[in-house]
Amino acid sequence: MTAHPSPYAPLPLAVTVVPVLAAGVLFWGRGRALRREGVSLPGRCALLFGAGIAVALTGGVGLAHAARISLTYHELRLLCLGEAAAIPLALGITWLPKGRGWRALRRRLTGPVAPALWLVNLFLWHLPAALEAGLHHPTLEAVESLCYLAAGVNLYLALFAAPANPGASPELGRFAQTVAARGGGIVLANLLLWASHVTYPYFIHPDIRRQTSPLVDENVAGAVLFFVQLLALLAVGTWTYGRVSRRGRAVAQRRTAAPQAARSAERVSGRS
Repeated sequence: MTAHPSPYAPLPLAVTVVPVLAAGVLFWGRGRALRREGVSLPGRCALLFGAGIAVALTGGVGLAHAARISLTYHELRLLCLGEAAAIPLALGITWLPKGRGWRALRRRLTGPVAPALWLVNLFLWHLPAALEAGLHHPTLEAVESLCYLAAGVNLYLALFAAPANPGASPELGRFAQTVAARGGGIVLANLLLWASHVTYPYFIHPDIRRQTSPLVDENVAGAVLFFVQLLALLAVGTWTYGRVSRRGRAVAQRRTAAPQAARSAERVSGRS
């Protein structure tokens, strides 16, 4: 029987910053390629990438040890990577000058594929075997963090970037994808929130000093996940309603203006 690792054992610093290093290397490589082509890198892209990396460092490093003694902090750490850090990184990629392979890559990974990948990643790493394997092996924990960051960036890219095949109302398509992704997240959150027994035995470690029971900690983690998913769904729903309403008013104004312009033209021709 393998020994249970101490939750207070020091973590290799390089392992906790792997997702941040990966994002930084990709951004540096793209900026270097643009400079070779004589294209200047927009300042707002560098600012957004810096903000995303700062948030990822806060979640990846600042909550690394707390995430090993509490499922709630573990959930907060992954939400920092997959939500808070993913938003500025996705915006930075959206405003970055695109290469020739961008259109093909966007068609393969965004659209309906993005929420499916995000849900697979979310449920996979919440399986007891996968989550506890990451807690036992720091290298696998780094892979988990990288998957959360990549899936989150891809999900927000599908929301922010112009669709590869725009339809009559791309906002409604994006909202449907958000409902699918966040609906699945809410289902998982409710499973944790209303759990009647501890799902992850790792957090029943005798060395863990806590003020609440492992079951209450798991319920709170579910509540945190539920709140974030609901907040994201409401934010995208509000944004979609605003965009669709503005588009509808613009169409109505054009339809009203066309007959008025025709009548004005008839009056001018009648006078002449």
